Amino acid sequence: MFLYYNQTRIYYKRENQGGKTVLLMHGFGADSKAVDCLFYFLKNRGYDVISLDFPGFGESAEPYEAWSIYDYAECVKYIINTLSLNNVVGLGHSFGGRVGLILASEGYLSALILIDSAGLKPRRNPTYYIKVYAYKIRKFFKLKTDNAGSADYKRLSVNMRASFVKIVNAHLDGILNKIRIPTMILWGKNDKDTPVYMAKKLRKTIKNSILHIMDGGHFSYIDSYNETCMHVENFLCSL
Repeated sequence: MFLYYNQTRIYYKRENQGGKTVLLMHGFGADSKAVDCLFYFLKNRGYDVISLDFPGFGESAEPYEAWSIYDYAECVKYIINTLSLNNVVGLGHSFGGRVGLILASEGYLSALILIDSAGLKPRRNPTYYIKVYAYKIRKFFKLKTDNAGSADYKRLSVNMRASFVKIVNAHLDGILNKIRIPTMILWGKNDKDTPVYMAKKLRKTIKNSILHIMDGGHFSYIDSYNETCMHVENFLCSL
């Protein structure tokens, strides 16, 4: 199914309309298929489950300009309002967790599930700053910078690269204390993209939150699928 937000086509799928609503939000560079294992688990358990492709990914159109994380959050707010969703439980992986944090802090969710969520300011070692400084020097002197950036970054369009830069440089640490809803945090103990110290900070700062550290890396919901389903079901039943 499709709807339109600011002339941008948004794809979403939905099952079991009328039950307890769970909104799935995938990671950056992926699409709704990345969380299909959770979508069909929740569908089979009778939940009203909705999964979208964020603009720029999957079957959704690319935004007409570079979006910030708050632009993506506004898009999801529009979906919630357009579909007349109430008491929405947000489930966000990685980038989807960023969006979930904003929605939760602004009262758009009744509960939140974060899985290896991005959004916090990372700890940086000196090597990182050396690389950044070297890149800026090369750019200033108009030297070649084609090799800068990850493989995932290089696969993005120019527009989505600009969005990516905006998103990763927006740190959401300052809004965590505004989240008052029940929050469950699931994390892979070997996650190198969003290390476990981030999970612990989320747990410490978000009131009414619980943390489960599982086997696996950044896609812990796949690496520890059965355990993830158990925690998600128990959390949803507790609401």
